[in-house]
Amino acid sequence: MLMTGACKSSSGSENKGDENGEKAAASPSAAPSSAAPVDNGVAAKPASVIAREALAALKDARAVRLKGRMRSGGQMIQINLRSARTTFTGTVRGPLAGGMRTFEIRQVNRKVYARYGQTWKLAGSSRQAAAHGLFFTTVGFADLMKPSGRVVKGEPAKVGGVPAISVRYSGSRLYVATTGNPYPLRFGSVKDRRDAVDFTEYDKPFKVTAPTAA
Repeated sequence: MLMTGACKSSSGSENKGDENGEKAAASPSAAPSSAAPVDNGVAAKPASVIAREALAALKDARAVRLKGRMRSGGQMIQINLRSARTTFTGTVRGPLAGGMRTFEIRQVNRKVYARYGQTWKLAGSSRQAAAHGLFFTTVGFADLMKPSGRVVKGEPAKVGGVPAISVRYSGSRLYVATTGNPYPLRFGSVKDRRDAVDFTEYDKPFKVTAPTAA
């Protein structure tokens, strides 16, 4: 099953500390610099609350891009998907037909479609697809990322240039934005930082339609 106990950890590097900002010009006629992002206060909260608020924010997001790799049923899969509460579209690379293959996948109106080669096929209902590990909606990911056991707060970091705080649980590490909405930024394995999924392009709308030939 996809991401049982969680996907496995940070694929990208973490850049700690503040980035250097440009100094404002001394001239009184210079335009004022744009305001810095406002701290959302999540880093000051208990670790379990940080995780809970991050997953709630993910469920509430209108859209997000999911990109990275994880283990599913002992096999490594790679994903590059646009995801929302009830739909998703993109590509998955994983074991298929005796080898590693890249196939397209999308969910529309509670039906999941997949294409390897030229032909789209109906993979089943969203419930049937979920039974095979296709938890690619934001709600599905949030449910699978739910903590079990102790949640431990980590150190401040930056993920893709965005300030974050990390929490650790169930062998996984979750990075949460500390400015704006407390969105998940990265989720993956504590043991292997290459095994991680990045969450970017929040609330950027996308369209997905059912294949006509499926």
